[in-house]
Amino acid sequence: KRWPEARELRRYFLRDWDHEDSRDVDQPPAAAFLVRTSILAELGSFDESLWLYFNDVDLSRRLAQAGWKTHYLAEAKVVHHVGESTRRFGSVAGQWHKNRLTYYRKHFGLTGALAAKLGSGLALLDLWQTERKRRKAGEPAMDMSPYVQLFKEVLRS
Repeated sequence: KRWPEARELRRYFLRDWDHEDSRDVDQPPAAAFLVRTSILAELGSFDESLWLYFNDVDLSRRLAQAGWKTHYLAEAKVVHHVGESTRRFGSVAGQWHKNRLTYYRKHFGLTGALAAKLGSGLALLDLWQTERKRRKAGEPAMDMSPYVQLFKEVLRS
């Protein structure tokens, strides 16, 4: 939110690429991720410890490490009902942060885990600042206690 045109966000979201063209990508969304059965037999499927988030990121990373390329096919059309699978779980923010921490710990060790925890802390600080501004402006603001509790859980993980 703070820096929507940041270089890393431009790279991550491929904003400098016309998505009507096919090309190799680092990672597709899992909603439209086709992988040969033989490759899954070789590398394993989705990591079940990442049951809701980052499982596609993890599999994409393992595919790349094994020398496979991932190709985005612009001609393929997929309808993704965003949020339909997560809606039944209620708040999923906690699971997102926990899965991110698991992913970073798995692939980047202690340094990665600390970076993920720092990122969660910065996200909480940003949310707190936004809600503080709302309160000062006389607007309704969220109760921050569930987010503080979530951050404590992430820190203990």
